Amino acid sequence: MNILDIRNECFFNNYESVKRKLSDISIIAVHHSAREYHIGEDYKHVIIQAATYHKNKIWGYLNSKPIYGNGLMYHYVITPDGQIYKTRNMEEVTWHANNANNKSVAIMLQGNFEIQNPTIEQLKSLEELLQKLLIDLSLDKSSVFAHGELINYGNQTACCGRMLKDDVVRFRNTGFIFDQKYIADENFKESFGYWLSKGVFSKYTDPRRQPTNQEIGEFLYRYDKLRSS
Repeated sequence: MNILDIRNECFFNNYESVKRKLSDISIIAVHHSAREYHIGEDYKHVIIQAATYHKNKIWGYLNSKPIYGNGLMYHYVITPDGQIYKTRNMEEVTWHANNANNKSVAIMLQGNFEIQNPTIEQLKSLEELLQKLLIDLSLDKSSVFAHGELINYGNQTACCGRMLKDDVVRFRNTGFIFDQKYIADENFKESFGYWLSKGVFSKYTDPRRQPTNQEIGEFLYRYDKLRSS
């Protein structure tokens, strides 16, 4: 897993963030950008644009004076090509989930998942990043939520989008996004090869070889999407 650190490009030192201990974190909140991604665009540039927007946004008022942000309000961003960017220190409290801000880490996937699907590359990276953060923060998978699920913390939103929410819930229930239940099933591996031989998924060019566990997981995800479309 490759994580690119662009924190210095996503934080504007107009004021210091509220700090916390990593042990204070008990929630991982998954967001979408609510902006459609376009394959081939400059994904990093889109992140910097979002950071500038968050800096210039009025988040509230104090003594009748507007409160502006100090940079991107997400700790991690995953772009459509699956690249993970570290955008803020996890010790920093950012404004992304109302009353859960003090205790949560924010992961944002670029895309509007009310109207488009996350890419397979994004889901693979999300699964890996979530598994890493659970270890780093000594948390259980039950701590992972879609932003809109945090209703008890004052969040009334469709974020992270209906086309990603089920994947987040699946991770919270199983610790995986890609379905693992068939991985040890030799009969399924044979049928997987059959579907590949029929050209269902053109990215796999050699159906004669044994599929990897990751490929099986991707296959199941794509197959489920096809069945539900």
